Amino acid sequence: MVLLVVSTRADQFVANSETNYPHLIFTENALGDSTSSVEEHMDAFEQVVAEILWIEGYWVRTSVRVELTKEEKKKIGRPSSPRWELDIVAYNSRDNLLQVVECKSYLDSPGVQAIDFHLDSKTASRYKLFNDATLRETVFSRLTHQLSSSGLCRPNPKVELCLACGKINDRSRSAVRARFEAEGWHLWDENWLKSRLRLMSKMGYENQVSAVVSKLLLRGALSEQLPSELASPAEDRI
Repeated sequence: MVLLVVSTRADQFVANSETNYPHLIFTENALGDSTSSVEEHMDAFEQVVAEILWIEGYWVRTSVRVELTKEEKKKIGRPSSPRWELDIVAYNSRDNLLQVVECKSYLDSPGVQAIDFHLDSKTASRYKLFNDATLRETVFSRLTHQLSSSGLCRPNPKVELCLACGKINDRSRSAVRARFEAEGWHLWDENWLKSRLRLMSKMGYENQVSAVVSKLLLRGALSEQLPSELASPAEDRI
């Protein structure tokens, strides 16, 4: 059961639920969806990033669908495209700042590479908002209209593009970082994630998966044991 209270003012968003994931709650007026609910299935990496942003004071929404018009779809060269979906949208009402976050965990892969941001590369399509300026501007314009018209942000917010990733290829790290700095994008890599989780481990109790796990690994007894001292589930049953 979920209790939701939403003010029409952008700086007042109050949500309460038994799952304690207020960033997963939305309403019909908020984003134009025909139903309101709590996301039942969400990418685990996106959840960690969303919870970090929520702890840092952002209003956070995952799997945000942007309702592009027919004219806008034609403008971006995708006339039959469904609603465009964004991994995470985070809003800071004090600064009237919207951060659009693309999430790539890539934990067991080569990681994000510099070539991913070259238009002629095979992997460029994985980073559409970064590699297509027309698409980016069109989606951001419609997003700000949706949120401001529904009272979820003030008019004319500043919009920033961010990439949260669990791994960057070491040979590409400096090139990727240089590209993001040149474009004015935010790069949240594994070091960013570790530093935020370390801070969360030192905070008071929060009933969120990322906060609980960070306390277990970084502050609790598990942090004081060597990997060899941790018995596997199979060894526990012997």
